[in-house]
Amino acid sequence: MLGENIRNIRKSNNMTISELAELTGLSVGYISQLERNLIEPSLSSLRKVAKALEVPTYIFMEDDCNADVLTKMNNRLIMSFPKSPVIYELISPLPTNTFNPSMLGMFFEVKPHKADTEDFITHTSEELIIILEGEADIILGSETFNLSPGDSLYIQKSVPHKIINSKNVPIKGLSVVSPPMYPKQK
Repeated sequence: MLGENIRNIRKSNNMTISELAELTGLSVGYISQLERNLIEPSLSSLRKVAKALEVPTYIFMEDDCNADVLTKMNNRLIMSFPKSPVIYELISPLPTNTFNPSMLGMFFEVKPHKADTEDFITHTSEELIIILEGEADIILGSETFNLSPGDSLYIQKSVPHKIINSKNVPIKGLSVVSPPMYPKQK
């Protein structure tokens, strides 16, 4: 189960066993045995693998309950991105040994007079942002778009972007990212 989960995430990142071994400092043989569930890794080794795959360590400790198609509001995982004061709640399931989602859904809230990040965010995924409450200014490349509740904005991969809340009420919204990129645990 653990090994298959590691393999699925590695492959979704288009990474070879050799590349993972190099990034972790673990041997190719060790990674291969780990992915085939022939060995139990130490927590230290698991942390190295998680860091190299850019996922939180606990993803490997979850069982198949994450493959459920239903995510209850009170069971959402709470996450954050580096350099961002915004808290994100995952609304889609995490990868498991039997399920490797091709998108990541997140609920987010941007506090009044804050931005989702100091710097612009750039990633290799496509993203769709939908505003549920509040009014957002989203800078996309060199253009600024004003979004009200119900409005959405499609962001192509590798386009720098930032969400700004210049109002006195929070912005609440949804973000769907494909292929998924998993933020660090808060």
